[in-house]
Amino acid sequence: MKPVYFSIVPMLCIAMLLSIPSDSLAFRCGEEIVTRGESTAAVLYKCGEPEYITGKKKETKGTFASGTEYKRSTSYTTGGYQQEETTTEIWHYNCGENDFVYALTFEDGVFVKEETPTRGYGRNKCISVKERSR
Repeated sequence: MKPVYFSIVPMLCIAMLLSIPSDSLAFRCGEEIVTRGESTAAVLYKCGEPEYITGKKKETKGTFASGTEYKRSTSYTTGGYQQEETTTEIWHYNCGENDFVYALTFEDGVFVKEETPTRGYGRNKCISVKERSR
């Protein structure tokens, strides 16, 4: 007779693997799939207008680098400043009462992150533009 732990250990390993949270790599609007790296225009074309947009903001980040050079017992310090501006928008798609509201984050017009902040409500509005035109 096999000891009980030979059957329990594999089941626990599988349960642990399934419980590891993973970032979603794609968002589905009906028949269409939107993946990270796609532009706002591509998402708009595939999924239509979002229910609402939040988090429109511009963020400016800067870095400064410097260095010192020595020539004939004299030191020269040089440096530079680089500034980068990032625009962030969060588009919200309500996929209905049996699903979630999906928040798609765009940085400089590129889809970078998906989150599900809350449960969906009402009827499903996550349908592709093709399905809406039928």
